Amino acid sequence: RQLYEDILRPAGFLRWKGGAFVRRSPEDWLEVIELQKERHGTRTFTVNCMAVLLFLPGAEPDMTFGERLGVLAVGRDVWWDFAADAAEGSFRNVGEALRRFGLPWFERLRGDGARKALLREGNRPWAKAWLAALDARGSDPAAEGESVRENCQRLRLPKSLWKETER
Repeated sequence: RQLYEDILRPAGFLRWKGGAFVRRSPEDWLEVIELQKERHGTRTFTVNCMAVLLFLPGAEPDMTFGERLGVLAVGRDVWWDFAADAAEGSFRNVGEALRRFGLPWFERLRGDGARKALLREGNRPWAKAWLAALDARGSDPAAEGESVRENCQRLRLPKSLWKETER
């Protein structure tokens, strides 16, 4: 709760579902910070930072356009402990890492140039479609607006993000 109140909310993120928080960039990208629990009963979690094009039909946030907070902060995946005796320190560390590395990662991606450069890296099968959508951005505002509205509805995003479709 403190992580949300002190860091995510002031940065414009809203609670979404489970341990996920979202905000909408001025370029109609959905920016997601997700606290992912370890599945095998351990009391650990990692933090995923992801982005997805809201104006691309069928947009779905996943780690194909994202990075783990630990990789951004220290160059390797990090799983924090949320057992009762360690949770406070873990969330304090996560908050500091979000301030210093996670939020700036999203800011560095603002603007088509930076995002296109990242999309051209690696071998992502969907990158061509995303690059084409970025290149065509603005050519059909009505269709883009409809895709944004449909994605907001399908993803069950907070209503305040829907209202921005009238920009």
